[in-house]
Formats: sequence, structure tokens, C-alpha cells
Amino acid sequence: CSCSNKTNNSSKSLKNEELEEKLSENYNYSLTYRGYYIKSVKEDKMNEPTLEVPDGIYGISSRAFYQCDVTSLEIPSSVKNIESRAFENCTSLVSITLPEGLESLGNDAFNYCTKLENVNIPSGIKK
Repeated sequence: CSCSNKTNNSSKSLKNEELEEKLSENYNYSLTYRGYYIKSVKEDKMNEPTLEVPDGIYGISSRAFYQCDVTSLEIPSSVKNIESRAFENCTSLVSITLPEGLESLGNDAFNYCTKLENVNIPSGIKK
């Protein structure tokens, strides 16, 4: 029935609108064919000690959190790709939780995160 397809499309759009609203509070983002990517932390949020990465994000771009003062992050299970140097120079970052479904973790993702003592790398990472 075409009625159910319209309903599904509407609920998907609403979900995307809600995600975009959450994203736009703290991040600059883009939508790719794979899903939403965090491109960077908004300038007025760089000094925030806590930021939420909303569920529904597919990836975190290179240098997205560059020089951000966040102290801890929990990455949701929807995130499959973290690009190189995504958290570079986050000198206040103490802890980060990576999801089991993470498929790709770029080189030097935590470059110069001087307070970060331990990162549990999920077993399913392909590259």
C-alpha cells in the first residue's frame, strides 16, 4: 500500500529533522550517502567539558574535535567511521568510549590527547 510508504518516509524525515536539530546545537555537520558526519565542533562549544554525540551519526570527520576541551565522550553505536586525527589536540580528554560496531578508526585519531590514558579499541575494527 502506498499509504504505509508515505508514513515510513514521514517518520524517517522526522527522525532526520530531530537528529539535525540535536547536531546543530553543537556541531557543523554534513549528510553523505552513508549518513551524517560531524565535521567540527562549533566555535562557541569548543570550551565545553561535556558534549553529546547523538545516536544516528554515521561518522566523525578528520579533526572534528580538534583542540576541543571536552573531558569525556561516549560514542554511540551508530558511529561506524572515525577519521584520522578526529580528536587531535584534545588535551583535556580523559576518557572515551568507542562502540563495538565501529568499523574504521583513522590513524592518529587521538594524536596529542595528553590526558587520555586508555582507549579500548573494539574488536571489529577493519582498518
